[in-house]
Amino acid sequence: MIHYNVDITVNRPTADVFPFLADVTRHPSWMGGSTAVPISDGPMRPGYRYRHSTDEGELEIEVTDFEPGVRLSARTVDGPYDWAGTFQLGPEAEGSRVISTGAIRLTGWKRLAEPFLGREVQRREQQELVRLKAIVESGQV
Repeated sequence: MIHYNVDITVNRPTADVFPFLADVTRHPSWMGGSTAVPISDGPMRPGYRYRHSTDEGELEIEVTDFEPGVRLSARTVDGPYDWAGTFQLGPEAEGSRVISTGAIRLTGWKRLAEPFLGREVQRREQQELVRLKAIVESGQV
């Protein structure tokens, strides 16, 4: 299993940052991938599901914990790998601290590569937060 823990300070209040976490249609703008489409109707909440297309394949993701302005946790229910992660937000003197933690388990023969991919996953997760920071700080909210 590959674990990651990355964080960044965004120079905007959590009220400006959290909408990018809670609106799955915005995920491709900072997470990468081509599309993110809600499956569930209504607002974000535990049990809410959406599809996210990535270079690695299509993922079906379910929200497992949701506290507006504070935390969003989710996990894959279908896709080319197993993933579970949390975004935690908190106020900071310069704006907001965003912490992203999670774990990825590759499936099939790809599991053999897990010991070699930890740094790459950590780097990619940090890049996502850097893109999130740039978008939010630019005012493209």
